[in-house]
Amino acid sequence: MCSLNTFLSRIYPLIGYHNSDVGTEHLAETLTTDAYGRHVKEVRFRLGGPNPFKLIYRAPEEVATVGAGQEPLTAEQILALTRMFVELGADHFLIACPVISGSIDVPQLVGRMKALSGVNKVTLTTMGTDLAPAIESLKAAGLDEIHVNLDTLRTGRYTKVTGTSLLPQALQGLDCAFSSGIPVKINMVVMNGVNADELGEFHALAKEHDSEVRFIELVPFSQDSWKSDATVKWSDTKADLESLVPLVPLPAEDHGELLKFHTPGEPGIVTFVRSLSESFCSTCDRVRVKADGRIQSCQFSKPDARVRDALIAGKPESDITLLLRETLAEKPQCRPELLHLQEMIKERA
Repeated sequence: MCSLNTFLSRIYPLIGYHNSDVGTEHLAETLTTDAYGRHVKEVRFRLGGPNPFKLIYRAPEEVATVGAGQEPLTAEQILALTRMFVELGADHFLIACPVISGSIDVPQLVGRMKALSGVNKVTLTTMGTDLAPAIESLKAAGLDEIHVNLDTLRTGRYTKVTGTSLLPQALQGLDCAFSSGIPVKINMVVMNGVNADELGEFHALAKEHDSEVRFIELVPFSQDSWKSDATVKWSDTKADLESLVPLVPLPAEDHGELLKFHTPGEPGIVTFVRSLSESFCSTCDRVRVKADGRIQSCQFSKPDARVRDALIAGKPESDITLLLRETLAEKPQCRPELLHLQEMIKERA
């Protein structure tokens, strides 16, 4: 970790401050945005715990919830980090866990997050297989939104994609989520030769439940998952779906990678997530926290362990907040060019 003075002297010119005598009392107002003027609004926490899923587009090291020799964050540590991120201006927190029944009581964590001043939205992302028994508790806790990762509606394909035979449980969880009244989004990674022929079925599902389905481009986060012939550009997915139903664009949102459409006169929303084919770095407002506490300011960056180590050492929250500011200030301007992704991926821990 660099000294505070060294840190300030390095960062101030990047954000337009050139007075070397500026004191630390101005730190909060100057470093809530990164060096390129982007303000972090969304923080994604990955929870540790069991993960029976072996997704065909994720390598084994990506499925692991914690780094080698590390313990997952506790609920208290996650809440402490939430308070610190709120201080930096974040107000949307996403809890990502393949299954809910881990070591952390997820409904309780949601409720405690929602009770924190400055937290406006809490979202849960899960595979949905144990969502049914938890849905009422999640609703009572004030959960704002549920994202269910579901790449196929067909039994054989589900087994191929996830390495499990849990599709009935996933569909039951999804049905309970629809019935709960909590807004639901279905995440489908579109893969040529795997599930690209199910677009109409997913559109019909969103229509039936007045929900949202998100068609996501396959992103090569690992060497093993790089299958160029399996990646389908969002524009091709849109053209395929438009051959089945008419689509009309909805107003653009802040997230540049999201393009939303609807079919006139029908409920439901279709969103295309341009994860790979187009850069949305200039509008990126996210930070990721790995299950073991390492921070990723960019999903293509190597996770930074300084915040985790400070948490484990019991450092004061003010010191850890400073580390978060430093991590934010070092957020890269943009992701690597696609031609360099494989080399970048080889180096990621």
